[in-house]
Order: sequence, then structure tokens, then C-alpha cells
Amino acid sequence: MLTRALRVPCHAHTRPFQCQEDRTGGDPVNYNENGECIFGYGYHVTRGRRPANEDRVSVTPCMNGNSSLNFYGVYDGHSGDQAAEFASAEIPSLVSKALKLKTEVNEMEALELFDSTFKACDSQLQGVEAGTTACTALVSREMLFVASTGDSQAVLCRQGSPVLLNTPHKLTDRERRRVESQGGKIQNVDGVDRINGVLNMSRALGDCAFKQFGVIPDPSVVSRQLLKGDDFLLLATDGLWNFVSPPRACQVMASVRSAAEA
Repeated sequence: MLTRALRVPCHAHTRPFQCQEDRTGGDPVNYNENGECIFGYGYHVTRGRRPANEDRVSVTPCMNGNSSLNFYGVYDGHSGDQAAEFASAEIPSLVSKALKLKTEVNEMEALELFDSTFKACDSQLQGVEAGTTACTALVSREMLFVASTGDSQAVLCRQGSPVLLNTPHKLTDRERRRVESQGGKIQNVDGVDRINGVLNMSRALGDCAFKQFGVIPDPSVVSRQLLKGDDFLLLATDGLWNFVSPPRACQVMASVRSAAEA
């Protein structure tokens, strides 16, 4: 999913998109009654080689009617679509409630907001075997906050070049030690490290069978001040990043006129 200072109606509500088939959409640039430019977005979801599409996206422009708060997310489901379906609706809802009286967010507030939101969403997925990543972005005036769990990634396209905003939660040394300390066994399957030979990420929402082995929902949260030349924010699952490099993705983004056309 891509966002840019383009067009979206300021009264728009959260829209989680169910994706049984390929789906594409978005909105171009708009200005509210005060002449403020509102972020726009475009999205594309494709099923790929799987029998069903387990991915979801959600967009919440002008959260709570506030043009300075805009929220977006991608959710890469696995072992079914239940976790991604739930998270794509619940996380924006929780964020909206937490920001009901806010006009902007600072860094400390964002850290607390996303930590509590992701954990609250995960707690409601107890007993659900399916799991999902979550890669979300909150734009608060000139500040960008990205919160993610799992291996979906956010890339800022700055003057045509990529700025990687988060690190995937793979089984790197630190994450591996944490998982192994809780009884998880790392097995290499066809060249990919997996927990108990199944899950290839160390953090996720849902995945109740893996909680006892150290799979946690805790998000990584990063912040950036948006600058002139920050043209696009690209949120995508590994279905894109496994095949398209961040530089190439930014080149493609630079060639379009709006996020809604990308």
C-alpha cells in the first residue's frame, strides 16, 4: 500500500478490505475546508500462488475527522485469514479510540500507543491458530510513526531513493536466543529457519500454538520527521519484497503521478 500527499475525503472512515480475489483501489488528492492537503493512498492485493488470499489492508484517512492524523496498515496472514481479518479492523479501531481527543502525537505517546494496541489485539486472538504480521503507519502532521510486528516492511521513498523504516522480525541472533530460551527449536527447512520447522518469523499477532515458544506481538516502533522530497510511503508484505528491491520499488513509485495510480 502506498501513501502520499494526495486526495482522500476527510470524512472517510476506517476501511478494512476483504481480499478473496485481487483488489486494487485508492483515492487521489483532496483539500479540506481549511485548505489543508490530505494524504491519499493506493493499494493492491493479489492472491499469488495460494488457494485463498490471506492478506488484508486498512486505510483510515482523517482519523476521527482530524486531517492531521492518518493511519494505514498491511496485514500478511498465514495458516488462514482469521488473524489478518481481525487485526485489519481491530488495530485501527483501537488506535482511533486512543487518539479520540488528540490532534497530534509525540514520540513517547506513539511508543505507548502501539505497544498497548498490538498487545490488546493479540490478546483477543487467544485460541486462534492463524497468525498475521502487522505493518502500520501513523502520520501526525510532519511526523511519521511506523509500528510493525512480523516480516512486512515499510519503505519511505525520499527523492526517488529508499529509506528502510523497520527491520523484519526474522530469526536473527537476538530473536533466535529469545525463542530458544522459551523452548522453541529452530529448524532449517529448504534454506529457511523456522520455529519448530513451521513459523519463519519471531513476532506475530495470533499464532496461539507458538506463544509458548516465544512468539510475541510486541511491535518495533520507529519515528521520522517528514521532509520536503518525501514522496511516498510504501507498506508491503514479503510477497513484494522477496521479488522487488526497495530501490526498484521507489523507481516505479517515482514514475506515477499519484498513489492511487501506482
